[in-house]
Amino acid sequence: EKIRPILSGWMGHKNPFDFSIDYEPADGIDRFLCGTPPLLGLIALECGVDLILKAKVSRLRKKAVKLSNLFIELMESMCSEFDFKLASPFDENRRAGHVSFMHHSGFAVSRALASKGIVGDFRAPNIVRFGIAPMYTRFQDIYDAVNIIRETMQSDLWKNHENDISPYT
Repeated sequence: EKIRPILSGWMGHKNPFDFSIDYEPADGIDRFLCGTPPLLGLIALECGVDLILKAKVSRLRKKAVKLSNLFIELMESMCSEFDFKLASPFDENRRAGHVSFMHHSGFAVSRALASKGIVGDFRAPNIVRFGIAPMYTRFQDIYDAVNIIRETMQSDLWKNHENDISPYT
């Protein structure tokens, strides 16, 4: 209540439909709302929530664990020669919906993989992070991704990106 929003909007007004000339901030966090909610996005969000409820979060978690375990196993068996080191917890109970590996040229690797359609994320100084989305990631997708990672490393394609500089991955 002590902080006034720098940017105020009608959705953050205490009584937005009074259309008063003077701005009176709403109570609590609502005072920081600025404009009209994005209706098309909210409609799409409802569909996504319905899909998640139908799929059941517990089943999605089980699939995410199986997918991430498979990813780790395949990386260890197919890409061990390329100096990847697991950065995520090996214990599946301590791991969320992503798997991270350290690599001495992590940024170059992430750029090379992106050029091949494997879009992960780079975290300085040397982490390549891969998202596992159980709603739409198939087990075959994990096999395909690791095969592409292996091919990218074998072909030295990642070395073409060693001098890339960008704040984005």
